[in-house]
Amino acid sequence: MPADGDRQREALIDTARFAAQARALEGRRRDALIIDPVAKVFGGPKATHALAALNATPTVALVALRARWLDEWIVSHASSLSGVVALGVGFDARPLRISVPELCWIEVDFPEVFAEKSRALERLGQSYPRTEIAGSILHDEVLAQALELPRKSAGAGWCVLLEGVVGYLSRAQVRQVFERFADWAPQATVLFDVPSAAPPPGAARILPPFPTLSADIGELCERWELEERFREEKVAWAPQRHELEGGAGLYVARLRG
Repeated sequence: MPADGDRQREALIDTARFAAQARALEGRRRDALIIDPVAKVFGGPKATHALAALNATPTVALVALRARWLDEWIVSHASSLSGVVALGVGFDARPLRISVPELCWIEVDFPEVFAEKSRALERLGQSYPRTEIAGSILHDEVLAQALELPRKSAGAGWCVLLEGVVGYLSRAQVRQVFERFADWAPQATVLFDVPSAAPPPGAARILPPFPTLSADIGELCERWELEERFREEKVAWAPQRHELEGGAGLYVARLRG
């Protein structure tokens, strides 16, 4: 029997498959917010079942909006960026979806995620330059390694991504991670999303709980200037997608002062 920590780890990896399946399903729509060329190989039957159980329509739309927002932000700021650090990257292969060949790409996740991702990309004949750092972002030595290059410029010109991550962290863990950003990369821009509500009834058997919600973020990131995004992008990109109402907060964070 797996230990509780192992169960939590497996559940988090399942959420990465779940997100990949959502991106793949979004790409089938005529009005798709994103087209992810490799997402379909990372989903699988379990992720398909999870989406069906959670009401796929709004869930797929919110995952797609989050991905589209991050894609657009990186592309529009690429000329002023040196690189991107994607923490808890899961099965996303963003550089295959957007054209940013000039950026240094650093990814952090569990070693089994990288092994599965590398095998799948190899089968597809796809690859992109990246540095993989295996481990948990809650371990200081892993986070320090991920931020080694950004630290040389105090984070200036670097973007840190926490896509679909913050909601699964406890309040203490959110504080810890953002304190490390402040210490090691104070001039970096941090992009992240946070659920605005707990998972729907019945989701507990499929998804880990959300210890942190958008209502908590102002208190937990009090040293950071937060710009919340959502409504503008929703209206501009998908005015008829009513399933996008609510769901999550999307944030651009910069250290105050």
